[in-house]
Amino acid sequence: MLSIVALIACAVETPASEEVLAAQLEALSVEASATTGTGTLALTGDDADFVATVGDAAVTVHSPAHSDLSAWADADVTISVQLTDESGFPGGAEIADADGALWVAEAGVSPAFANTRFGEDFATYGGDLGQEQRGDYVVTFAEVVFQTDDGEVTATAGAPVTLTLGGLDFRATVITAYTAEQIPGTPEYDCMGKPDVLSYELVRVVEPTAWTPVVRPDGLSLANVKGCAEE
Repeated sequence: MLSIVALIACAVETPASEEVLAAQLEALSVEASATTGTGTLALTGDDADFVATVGDAAVTVHSPAHSDLSAWADADVTISVQLTDESGFPGGAEIADADGALWVAEAGVSPAFANTRFGEDFATYGGDLGQEQRGDYVVTFAEVVFQTDDGEVTATAGAPVTLTLGGLDFRATVITAYTAEQIPGTPEYDCMGKPDVLSYELVRVVEPTAWTPVVRPDGLSLANVKGCAEE
């Protein structure tokens, strides 16, 4: 028992700083009455919590990035939602018009829309930013590297950046990005373990600007997709 405790105690080799932890946003949430809809985009609510209605699809969103879609209200669009992937992990959503994506939201386990829209390696892990223990797992926070018209753009959680994709400008906000590894010596589980997460939102903008950092509200936990036996 002592050896296992000691092993767990030293599993986090490079603890994440308070700044890194504070920058991670809360989880994206998407609920929908239908997974597809085509028609005029109607919006209610605010940037953090809104309902986007398109045809028969009413999509209720909690947007950690505070994605402002008001410029596209009343536009003719298509909305697509993937509530979960094939393993049951959270999916994402996309709103697009005739020119391409207006808003892409990825919960982070398996890209629902961005890879199809922008390419398989559109968003990848960059440099490590420190670690945190979550139950029997260690998560290593990371930068995110986006592939754009102008080359690679690196971003970190809560700090929006401008991406130019196919000639269109987007505000990109990383929600959280981490890889997960089970701590050696902890119980073996008959499941997939804890998945890696790379979560973000993109929203098309008319005029890029110097974006204000996004702050996770008090009382909301860091975005986290749980692994086996993780409370």
